[in-house]
Amino acid sequence: MSNAFTDARNQVKTAVVAGIPNTFTVVPERATPPMAWVAPGDPYISYEGATFGGEILRFEVVVVASGGVNETQADELDDLIASALDALAADDELFVVDVGQPGRIAIGTEKYLAAAIAVQIQIRRT
Repeated sequence: MSNAFTDARNQVKTAVVAGIPNTFTVVPERATPPMAWVAPGDPYISYEGATFGGEILRFEVVVVASGGVNETQADELDDLIASALDALAADDELFVVDVGQPGRIAIGTEKYLAAAIAVQIQIRRT
C-alpha cells in the first residue's frame, strides 16, 4: 500500500540510486557495502517552514563504504557522499540539509565507515 510518506521515501531512494546503485528504502537485512539506505529523520514530520497545507518530511540517507583499510574506506566514503549529493541535487523537490560526521557502524559482524545525509521534502497529503 502506498501513501504520501512512502512515495516521498521512494523518491529519495530513486534519486540516490542514480549515484549509488545499491540503495534501499530501509536498512537491509543482508547487503554488501558500498551501499546506501533511506531512514526516517528527526523530526520525521514537521510543519515549520511548510507552505499552507504542506508537511516537511525528513530523511537520512546513510551511505556506507566497503570494508578495508581506513584510508581506503575514507576515500570511498567521500566519493559515495559526493555521488549521493550530486544525485539528490538533480531532484529539485529534495533539499539537502547537511552531512553528519562519519563514524563506524556494524552490519552483521563487520564494522564499516558511514555517514548520514539529512534530506527533506515538502509533501501534501490532500
